[in-house]
This record gives sequence, C-alpha cells and structure tokens, in this order.
Amino acid sequence: MKAVKNADTDRKAQEILTQAIHAAPAGTAETAIKDARLTPETLDTIWLTIVKTFAWVLGGATVGLVVARMGGAPSLVRRVRCSA
Repeated sequence: MKAVKNADTDRKAQEILTQAIHAAPAGTAETAIKDARLTPETLDTIWLTIVKTFAWVLGGATVGLVVARMGGAPSLVRRVRCSA
C-alpha cells in the first residue's frame, strides 16, 4: 500500500494496483472476501443496493432525456412565470 500512496499520479497508482492484482494467485480474491468476513447475504445486499441505485440513475436519465426531447422543460418554465 505504501507504493500506491507514494505514487506520483493516480494513473501510476492504478498501474501498481493492476500489476499487484495480476500477480496475485487465482484464489486471492476469494481469500480476501473470506478474510473480510463478508457473508453471502452481505454481498447480496451490496449488489442489490448497487443495482437499485443504477436503476434510479437510469430511470432519472431516461425521464430527463424524454422531457428534453419533447421540449417540455422550457414550456414548464414559461407556465410557472406566467402564473406567478
């Protein structure tokens, strides 16, 4: 970890981490998860949270694109200004 902290740039730190990951034995990730004491239920919860968050972001972006495409945002602004 000292090498990563002492890296000159984020890119260099990324390279150091990538090299370490590629140099690690095949079961290292599995061992790291076991050492972290993450249960399968915890991992499932983490992934469900990530998926739900992505769904909200994707849904919000879709609504924003539809509103922008329909030109709804400027017309809504004009309506608010006229009624105020």
